[in-house]
Amino acid sequence: MTRLGHHYASMNRRVPGYSLALFRICFGLVGFLSAARVVLNGWVQTLYLEPSHHFKYLGFEWVSVPSAEVLYGMYALLALASIAVAAGAFFRYAMPTFFLVFTYLELMDQTYYLNHYYFISLCAFLMCFMPMNKVWSVDALRNPSEDTSVGQWSIETLRVQFVMLYFFAGLAKLNPDWLLHAEPLRTWLLARTETPLIGPLLGAQWVAFAGSYAACIFDLSIGFLLFSKRTRAVAYATVIFFHLGTALLFNIGLFPWVMIALTPIFFAPDWPLKALKKSSSLVNPIEDRISIPRWGYGLLGLYFLIQIALPLRHHTIDNDVLWSEDGYLFSWRVMLTEKTGVTDFYAAHPETGKRWLLPTCDLLTPVQKRKMSSNPDFIVQTAHWLHEGLKAQGLGEAAIYAESFASLNGKLSQRMIDPRIDLARVDRSWGKSHWVLPVDPTPEQSPIMSFNGDSTIAIAR
Repeated sequence: MTRLGHHYASMNRRVPGYSLALFRICFGLVGFLSAARVVLNGWVQTLYLEPSHHFKYLGFEWVSVPSAEVLYGMYALLALASIAVAAGAFFRYAMPTFFLVFTYLELMDQTYYLNHYYFISLCAFLMCFMPMNKVWSVDALRNPSEDTSVGQWSIETLRVQFVMLYFFAGLAKLNPDWLLHAEPLRTWLLARTETPLIGPLLGAQWVAFAGSYAACIFDLSIGFLLFSKRTRAVAYATVIFFHLGTALLFNIGLFPWVMIALTPIFFAPDWPLKALKKSSSLVNPIEDRISIPRWGYGLLGLYFLIQIALPLRHHTIDNDVLWSEDGYLFSWRVMLTEKTGVTDFYAAHPETGKRWLLPTCDLLTPVQKRKMSSNPDFIVQTAHWLHEGLKAQGLGEAAIYAESFASLNGKLSQRMIDPRIDLARVDRSWGKSHWVLPVDPTPEQSPIMSFNGDSTIAIAR
């Protein structure tokens, strides 16, 4: 048998479905907590219903925020689908419902993009095609079956998705800011020196460098260590320690708990039974394989090729990905930037050329404005909204320009957007953002802006 044929047979091998079932239960509970958290904190109102405009993902401009009744109904449906997934009830319908509703809600406004929500959407998509309700499920009680096995391919697919998240997060840390300056971790730790017990340590420079290198090594290696039986237990203990530490130090929502709860998928398929001191056996041992067509593996291969291409696509664009953010989304750049900025917009009359300052306080919420001020794509979207607003007021095709300065990872601030380009006529694209100026290699010679705690701005030369 060829190596490819052996691998194909191995992926079709029958294994107990208990670890996959536990993954399903934890995933559903995480989904329910996520939905409840948004509703109970009032974020449905403040993040989606109150803003008059929403920043759109390129290619998903058609995703709009529905009425309040529909939006709250969608969160209720998401919570219900999450419970059904956890319980394994009507799984064939609950899982696609979860994926579609959760992903739609996350696509409504790019302002709130989070890597772990993207990860949940990817896992939910894969889970739609997996037999995760064979055991410990309402479906199994409704339709009893002696077959409690699943294909090894389903477990391996989820494992590879984890490895990709960790590995590309580590690969993204191989940059000068992270390795040579311990930024932005150093800045974040300095802001937490009042943390009980460990606070004084967080201000030490060596701690920032140690943390930066430890995080980089962790991300690059942990997925492969989890794959190995010899290192799996120690690796998972490291996962717990690492994510509890990040949860303690940083306000990053559910991400640490998602990773702690779902990473046990790397353990043996019957480990939950062993933990309960019960034995497992596969029924119908004659049928030792669960065959899926080779084209199914072709689709999986295509899926993972896309997952590899997305984090690497910035190499095809002649721009600093951290500065221009070209190729930044969906590339597992987890906690890599501390970027602040200030952006003012000016309109130029189409006939006289006269310029005037445009207010954005009525256009954007404080959160949106803070995000927009340092995000080139958001700046262009805002310019388009301002242009349409002036056009509705009878000012025709007024030009929109931006005076924009930003600071990346503690560096001196510098001009980010070319002030000569009419942003109202800039088209968003997956390629290079030509309206973004390159990072100045000698910022001390450029106009700089320093930001203090209350966001006041001082311009120096």
